[in-house]
Amino acid sequence: MKTAAPIIVVAPYSPVGSGDIPALGAAKKIASVVGALSVFGREVILVNSAHNATKRAGMTISLCELRPGLKIRMVTLPTQASRPVGKVVNLLLARSLAKKVAREFASDGVALLWIYNGYAFESRFALELVGRTGCPLVVELEDMPFARKRPGNLKPKLDDYYLRRILPKATLVTCVNEPIANAYGIASGKKLLLPGLVDENLVGAMTSRRPFSGPFRTVGYFGNLSEEKGADLLLRVIERSPANWKFIVTGTGVLAEKFSAKAGDAPDVLKFFHNASDAEVTSQMLECDVIINPHRPIADMGNGVFPFKVIEGLASGRLVISTAVPSCGLDLESAILFFEGSAESLCDALDSAYHFYIARQDRVDAIAREVNLRHSESALSSEIRRRVFPVGS
Repeated sequence: MKTAAPIIVVAPYSPVGSGDIPALGAAKKIASVVGALSVFGREVILVNSAHNATKRAGMTISLCELRPGLKIRMVTLPTQASRPVGKVVNLLLARSLAKKVAREFASDGVALLWIYNGYAFESRFALELVGRTGCPLVVELEDMPFARKRPGNLKPKLDDYYLRRILPKATLVTCVNEPIANAYGIASGKKLLLPGLVDENLVGAMTSRRPFSGPFRTVGYFGNLSEEKGADLLLRVIERSPANWKFIVTGTGVLAEKFSAKAGDAPDVLKFFHNASDAEVTSQMLECDVIINPHRPIADMGNGVFPFKVIEGLASGRLVISTAVPSCGLDLESAILFFEGSAESLCDALDSAYHFYIARQDRVDAIAREVNLRHSESALSSEIRRRVFPVGS
């Protein structure tokens, strides 16, 4: 009996417990993409292009539960004792690895190939698989290859080269912001702005505790604890302990030990959750009045990224305080309290947060509804059904 052709997702999946450098934000978004694709009645197979393990091992296939109730088969690519060496080897073998995956899973074809971010490996893999099967392709652009300065590193050039080769073959290209779409000349018929996907547990969050309705004011940060993301700025603000404010921080990264130490020294000011689960992150977000995004200037990165935690913050109905972000198809100016990127300007923003929220509450609520409507998993499923899969597929 002929089986339905599968959907294949190629993405670097590094959740908590996968290795020494988890990428929690990417892992969560990958799980959301798989969740959105799982409604089509076809098996979704994840080809994990991350090099999580630092040991010599061949390609393996296993069952993986991306989140409760979402269990799929995952292909783990070969690994080496050295992560950089392993990544180079897999890049060189990308097309032969695609052939292996095709032999294992694509005897009845491929219904859809989805690649995360168009890195060199993902793009070379796609060139082979699309060439062999003629399947529709979605390229998900999370950032541009040259957004981060890496002197002497060839990877951004390779990523850009292969991305430009694969984009013409794409049926649909998702972009986290407008500047990325413009930089690569993505036609409107191929473009889908996707700055983030909303956790289903945040949908309807406005019916939970309203911001600024409790005896204390709480500000939350949920993301990578690095200087690029502005976590060092947040540490300086916490040191000042602005009047009436408490802080909740979740995340992993190079500054995690500093946050942990600060939470130990001042538990009445800061609650810190290292390696928090998605459910725990959502629960803590809903305890907040304000969610902040203190990201370093994105304009200095060629507007080549978009902090998707801004989207989750907006979806929660909390007030978002943020540094400047690129346009992403939403009227952010009306609902976000922007600050200049210094500790002083963030403290000033916290001082004015209550009055800003009271004056803009209707807009904050309206943006929350719009984000939940446009950037839920079900909304993405509908877009894929409408724009990628032919009628009756």
